[in-house]
Amino acid sequence: MTAQTQTKRRVKVAVLGVGLMGKRHARNIAYFDPNAELVAVSDIKPEALEWAKAELPPTVKTYSSSEELLANPEVEAHSLIEKPISLDAEESKRVVAEAKLHPELKVMVAFSRRFDESYNEAAARIKAGKLGTPYLIKSCTNDKYDSTGRFLAYSKHSGGIFIDCGIHDIDIGRWLLDVGNPAKLKNPVKQVTRVFATGLNTVYPELEAQGDCDNAIGVIEFENGTKFNIHLSRTSMHGHDVICEVFGTESKLVINENPNISRVEIRDAHGVRMESHPSFYERFKGAFVTEIQTFSKCILDDIAVPTPPQDALEAAQIAMALTHSFRTGMPGLKFERISDAVDDINVAKLKASDAYDQSEFDSEKDKAGFRQFVDSNESSRRFYIEQHTKQTVAFNLEARRKAFERPRATMGIWEAMELLNTLVDASDPDTDATQIEHLLQTAEAMRKDGKPDWMQVTGLIHDLGKLLYFFGSDGQWDVVGDTFVVGCQIPTEKIVYSDTFTANPDLTDPIYSTKYGMYEPNCGLDKLLISWGHDEYLYMVMKEQSSLPPAALHMIRYHSFYPWHRERAYTYFESEADKQALKDVLAFNPYDLYSKSDSRPDPKVLRPYYEGLIAKYFPEKINCSGSPSSVSAEWASDTPVTSRTTSLAQSSSWCVTPLQRLRGGPRRTSRRLPIDRSFHSLRDPPLLLVSSPTRGLTVSATCPVCSSHLVTPSPLLLARLAGTHLTRARWYADSTEAINSPDVDAVLIATDTATHATLAIQALEAGKHVLLEKPISVDVKKAIPVVEAAAAHPHLKTMIGFSRRCEWFGLVRFGSAQFGSVCFTVTGLGAGDGLRLGVWLPVHPLTRADDESYLEAKRRIDNGQLGKAYMIKSATNDQYDPSGFFIAYSKDSGGIFLDCGIHDIDIARWLLDVANPKLLKNPAKQVTRVYATGLNVRHPELAESEDCDNANCIVEFENGTQCTFHLSRTALHGHDCFCEVFGTESKLVINGNPNMTRVEIRDEHGVRMESTPTYYDRFKDAFVNEANTFTACVLDDLPVPTTPSDGLEAAQIALGLTHSFRAGKPVFFGEDGKPIID
Repeated sequence: MTAQTQTKRRVKVAVLGVGLMGKRHARNIAYFDPNAELVAVSDIKPEALEWAKAELPPTVKTYSSSEELLANPEVEAHSLIEKPISLDAEESKRVVAEAKLHPELKVMVAFSRRFDESYNEAAARIKAGKLGTPYLIKSCTNDKYDSTGRFLAYSKHSGGIFIDCGIHDIDIGRWLLDVGNPAKLKNPVKQVTRVFATGLNTVYPELEAQGDCDNAIGVIEFENGTKFNIHLSRTSMHGHDVICEVFGTESKLVINENPNISRVEIRDAHGVRMESHPSFYERFKGAFVTEIQTFSKCILDDIAVPTPPQDALEAAQIAMALTHSFRTGMPGLKFERISDAVDDINVAKLKASDAYDQSEFDSEKDKAGFRQFVDSNESSRRFYIEQHTKQTVAFNLEARRKAFERPRATMGIWEAMELLNTLVDASDPDTDATQIEHLLQTAEAMRKDGKPDWMQVTGLIHDLGKLLYFFGSDGQWDVVGDTFVVGCQIPTEKIVYSDTFTANPDLTDPIYSTKYGMYEPNCGLDKLLISWGHDEYLYMVMKEQSSLPPAALHMIRYHSFYPWHRERAYTYFESEADKQALKDVLAFNPYDLYSKSDSRPDPKVLRPYYEGLIAKYFPEKINCSGSPSSVSAEWASDTPVTSRTTSLAQSSSWCVTPLQRLRGGPRRTSRRLPIDRSFHSLRDPPLLLVSSPTRGLTVSATCPVCSSHLVTPSPLLLARLAGTHLTRARWYADSTEAINSPDVDAVLIATDTATHATLAIQALEAGKHVLLEKPISVDVKKAIPVVEAAAAHPHLKTMIGFSRRCEWFGLVRFGSAQFGSVCFTVTGLGAGDGLRLGVWLPVHPLTRADDESYLEAKRRIDNGQLGKAYMIKSATNDQYDPSGFFIAYSKDSGGIFLDCGIHDIDIARWLLDVANPKLLKNPAKQVTRVYATGLNVRHPELAESEDCDNANCIVEFENGTQCTFHLSRTALHGHDCFCEVFGTESKLVINGNPNMTRVEIRDEHGVRMESTPTYYDRFKDAFVNEANTFTACVLDDLPVPTTPSDGLEAAQIALGLTHSFRAGKPVFFGEDGKPIID
């Protein structure tokens, strides 16, 4: 048969299930696909079959079971499967495997968005290179609220919001970002690095019992270096709203920004408006037709399907990982992979050793079945390079001090095990036993061999010290891995990866490099400083808070001390008591390592038994911060351990006793970002002062910025000032002189960020009102004295420059700044006649202001027009700067979250009313946790200062609201700043289109509008109104809208996000309202 003849035949198709989607597919096949013929449908519901008989062609046969239908010889064996394949990943894998066994059959998954014209246009532009390199996608699917109750019944079997609602977004992200391309992956099997998700229930509280939510945010990091941000909602009041933004290095695409059902604009009593799509089907009905036509064409022309089962499996696994993250509150992490790799090495070494007791449970096991340790295991090698370099005496003393200086979580043992269970790479399809399952495997193996109950419960809790990863670890190297002794010669020949210690500074120390180091021979293992990790941490907690016998404590503390108990290093430090400790550990370790291959235990079945043992040996709650007495008595003494330590204090940089460090004495210097003042080469950073012409105020004094100590302005600046009120200004070169001038009542501080706090305090002490640019400081500790100084001077006004809140005065505005900016001081007409005020404004002609967007949003929220505001999605995308100025500036900026994102944080705090004490259990604590991720697209130099040029963030507030925002320094089209406010009754969008004017340009480039080039062009009114607001507050003795406390709270959130980005894990906030960062 020729190809031409073959394409004329029609594919005979049957539909299994004619519910909501089945009916639509059946209609499309019957009436809209000329290459397909609908021959049969089946459904167990009689009413569905009655519908089929009434609505479909009379030739279509109906069946009450799928088995009957599949026996129909007319039906072809190809399959088009609705997503997801299954809610069970194992079932999905079987479908994928079965499809591979039948390459002659076409199996396609119904990811309908891939057949939409707009998404295909985006894919074509990406393929043609018009975006440069795509690096980020932000996608949302907001389903219309269902008031009928049908959704709640459906949701119980839907798999949850990420699988049911978000799987289309995930598939689009994978497709457009090309994440499955093996040429871009080190390991083609692993496409996802990690995921993080959070959510809340705003309209459907019933979903909580199902482990589900009606609004969710997720972040996905792919192995090819791209990122994906997703927002899902089932509570949209205006209709179905699905938007996709694709960010590339050269341009950005926005798909379906305005979810209008047609091009008809309605102008009536409700305003100028357009109606939205009522459901997903109206938005994608064309795509559903194209989908079935594509499927038919693939069969007739024998071409590959665009959405094979493997794509569905990958998307479903990501959705399941997001669901896991949402339910557990933690991301899927790489942590367990490293921990397992460490154990694999020790299993391999154990096979070659006869040191360990033979345990009955593993006597018949083929130990060769475990993976072999090889030196080419690069992930393990990289881990040990970091561990062996950073585990020093100085670090270990500091780690012990930090571990017990701050309150941590208090929880029960089983609760701690559940928290530990989140340390699993949930995005990995090959993930084996969970942490709880491994703990139970160890305990059950001991139980099988009839070991005493104290040993069983020790096996159950032996890895709980890995919770240290949540409590301020610096990575994985100070949590897992083989332990060794610091402060003495390292027996490298008996330690795994012995060649990786070369960069450890203790190797060249005159004391630590000797055989005995700072210890005495036969002093006993309990006198040694063993490298810090989960074993030491758990030992210190458990010896104070359990009734476990000494043998159990030996097992906990020394089970990772392989150089000692396996290789028999450090025997010259052993005391007589350590002989028993060795026996205890040798009895324990086979159960720890080999039990990992056992069948997977059921935690629900085993929990009652082990909770009985837990109650016997532990209190109801364990304090995870232990207590200061947890620290070894030897290391808590006021004198050095030995005379060697005394001589060390005299001969090297380590010149304090262990107790001094534990009590907060001299310690390691924290890493600070480098400060480059090359573009601000002034010994005394300038404070610039100028007057505002509003309210009858006149100019008094100013001084120049960024060049040298000029007493008068440069000719260029004077030319810029020509014709303005600023030409009458007086210029200072010294900030102290300006602040202390009797002609100045108030100052605006907009100097280098590093000087903000100092100058603010100086101005307040000089009796001046202060308008302070954000942030108060890049160091939160330096911001606190500003808050205190403002509180100590209640008669003075101290306001923070969160300009977005100040779009409302509408008095004056300045044009676009081309030259730069100057600072100025406002002076009154004389004593008692007016105000002398310092502000920061650009020098340009005055026009009227009319931008009130954020205040209008606030008014609508306060008036209840949104119902309850529960979520904000915000973005600040700064225009890319190719001049090099940004890179110089960024070094002193505090990073993208503090510099670029602090406005988004402040707006979210303000609009969501997060500081309202009536909505908080603890008024001091406003934030639950934050999570951030980022990448460098155009500024790789930022990696050196642990910064990035694109970031995605999530903030969970204690009042039950959330915000997510995207920050970028690489926008090519201009400054793009927008904000979406979600309420239970409606949604607001602020600056959805970043157009500079209302002028529409229609030329050879299409229909377009020019964007605002910089943040100042977007908020120029706000900057002027900010100054006017401050003036009004001073003159009329009104409270300022943006207080130093607002600045401090926003900075602390930014600090938490910065740490989350750098550490790759969520940051929780303590009861004192501060991020828990060590």
